[in-house]
Amino acid sequence: MFFNIFLKNGAISFQWFQKLLARTSPNMSNKRKRSEISKRPKSYTTLTVEEKTMFTKIVSSAVAYGLKKAVMLEILGNAGYHVKSRTFQRHTRLLKQNKPIELENKKSGRPSKLDEYQKRIVVGWICEQNDNGVVVYLRSIQKFIRKQFKVKVSQSFISGMLPTVGISSRKVKTKGFTKKINLKKCVDEYSNFIKLCREKRYCDKLHASIDFTYTSHRTYSVRSFSRRGSDQPKICKMLSKYTNCIVTLVWSDGVNRTPSMVFTYNPEFCNAGECFHVSTKAFTLTIFRFLGNNAHTIDGQRICYLDQKQHKKSTYCKESPEIVNMFLEHYENVLPEDLIIFSDSGTCFMNKGADIINDAGLIHVKYPPCVHQYISPNDNKLHGVAKRAWRADTTDFSDDVDSTLKLMKLMDNVKQTSIRGWFKKNFFIGHVRPMDDDFKNFMNGANAVMNHFYDECQNLYRRDVLNQKNDVPTELSLLENDLDGAYWNEK
Repeated sequence: MFFNIFLKNGAISFQWFQKLLARTSPNMSNKRKRSEISKRPKSYTTLTVEEKTMFTKIVSSAVAYGLKKAVMLEILGNAGYHVKSRTFQRHTRLLKQNKPIELENKKSGRPSKLDEYQKRIVVGWICEQNDNGVVVYLRSIQKFIRKQFKVKVSQSFISGMLPTVGISSRKVKTKGFTKKINLKKCVDEYSNFIKLCREKRYCDKLHASIDFTYTSHRTYSVRSFSRRGSDQPKICKMLSKYTNCIVTLVWSDGVNRTPSMVFTYNPEFCNAGECFHVSTKAFTLTIFRFLGNNAHTIDGQRICYLDQKQHKKSTYCKESPEIVNMFLEHYENVLPEDLIIFSDSGTCFMNKGADIINDAGLIHVKYPPCVHQYISPNDNKLHGVAKRAWRADTTDFSDDVDSTLKLMKLMDNVKQTSIRGWFKKNFFIGHVRPMDDDFKNFMNGANAVMNHFYDECQNLYRRDVLNQKNDVPTELSLLENDLDGAYWNEK
């Protein structure tokens, strides 16, 4: 009927009809504008505590004079400060109780079944179980909470709570379990070692650090894209069954005077180039003059094939006094007299009760066993930097010769500035008086803050649940001198 009226008069037009629809139907553009306004952040939340307190007092005074609260809140909204009635009531209640507004945080939903103290106890219990080698399950945490706090919680609640307190599910190491070494003992060992180096002035002279690394693929895993729902994809190329031993000697000035050497039982190295043999009591040593399949320009004399006479099926080449002797003899013309060489306390540096490095006319200083992985520039970080790049760039480890030579080449390419920086950082060169906290932060690395939180939770659990004394040291010891070494001062 509406259309018939205007059609009879003949006065209807398309533009006029559009305007009519705009008046009679909801305006979509206005809807969009209103939704955009509602999504904008409320400017009231950006105010300081003093400004919120002032607005609350003004509105309360206006309401006391007879004005409606809704009207006052509408006035604030027109001014750009949108305040909900519930928020205003909460702020008014706090002011009547003489409490600052910032002390009460807005909470929504059901209160948590565990408070912060109880959560810290749970974290401390988990850390204690980890140190004792006990596997922690959701049901064991559930049982502990029920027994300790008399609170029934579901496993879904626990799985949602654990990430908020820095606990995650990790793969368990089943071999070589040892109890966690006391942190205070590690700090004392580290501090005493640095003190010894400064008293003996080891850092005044040119010094080096020797260690071993291996071409092992025990933790190597490959992921590939495949059809969804199909069988697990397979790989046609197998990993090498041989584990080669690589000896590294890094120098404090970063110069690579003694490139790494590899010792292997893999006979494929014999087919890779020309070589000559040296017979010993334990095995036949093969040293290469030239490697034909050597795309990484590694000198053949840095590669030693060990053909054992008795154990011909050996695949794992481990560190031994014979390997250390061969390495030092190979570079005897490069090593200066009275060179200070740092190493771990491994038995491979001893031969029939005699120190191999000292017998070679060098000074041998051993790292403390519990902290040697932090002090050694080989472990921290030459081997890690080279192997990280090695695993990232290498997709085929079936060719043991090529992959081993590539790893050696990556070690050769490490920058001298990086090596000097590792020596300086690990030996605390430049620190006038390192304190215990400096050693703790260095050993904890990027997880220093979280490790401190875990230690606090574990000490809280030991104190309140196990009734043990706090294990955190309260006094910090200082190094007695500030000898940094003239050699490094020149650098």
